[in-house]
Amino acid sequence: MSEGKTPFDAEEIAAAYDKWFDTPVGRQVAMEELKLFWEKMAPLGEGVPLRVSGGGCGSGVASARFKEAPPLNVLEVGSGTGWLLEKMKKSPFNIKGIVGVEPADHMRKYALSKFPEAITDVEETEKRLKNGEDFISIIDGDALSLPFSDELFDRVVFFTSLEFISDWDKAVREALRVLKPGGRVVILLLNGESEWMKRRIGKGVFAYGHFPTVAEFKEFLSRYGGNHVSGAVYWAPEGEDKLPSLLSLRAWWNRLWGLKNAVALAGYIKKI
Repeated sequence: MSEGKTPFDAEEIAAAYDKWFDTPVGRQVAMEELKLFWEKMAPLGEGVPLRVSGGGCGSGVASARFKEAPPLNVLEVGSGTGWLLEKMKKSPFNIKGIVGVEPADHMRKYALSKFPEAITDVEETEKRLKNGEDFISIIDGDALSLPFSDELFDRVVFFTSLEFISDWDKAVREALRVLKPGGRVVILLLNGESEWMKRRIGKGVFAYGHFPTVAEFKEFLSRYGGNHVSGAVYWAPEGEDKLPSLLSLRAWWNRLWGLKNAVALAGYIKKI
């Protein structure tokens, strides 16, 4: 494996990440995780519900009120292959500046191959953010020392990336620094209590992360006035081709027994 400066900095991992989301299991997981993600993002404004439609424009949600959505500048910390950046670009929401920060060279190069128009300069990125322009930027940077000025973004996102960052508190403090007042830090991560993750912790890239329990995640968010934890993927995301008719029953049963059975957890912290 052609490894680089992080466990994810390998050509093989970058290519495999997107390919998994193209499998039947991956597509279903993506739809459920994206629905949860958009709910926590509140892209239509506070208190406006999202109507589920099965994945319009790659978002997993639909609404008649897209034109009323406030403009948002969004930063994804640990943007990897640009998978979520692409979903944000294709979404019907009013997202203006879409910025990814990624330290792994191979991941970042893979993302740039999708967006040849992407900006890679920090100063140019900040200029366009302040001008309210529509653009994508992919920056080489560290979650613990973000290369941006204060109060630039309306949302800062960790989408299955916080688990692999060494200092959660420092990463969130940095996210809050670059976030505008009234904005949100949105966190979606893999649940260490779920049966799916229990079979993977300690193996491959999962040997390099910390995957919290539901209680640990809630306690962490509470330090910053957040909580609002919800779950997604209540069925084990594998083998659905063997028992497809039982998926909905399994999901219902697992949901009944609580968040510990969700593969993905999401919550947010609001900056006052």
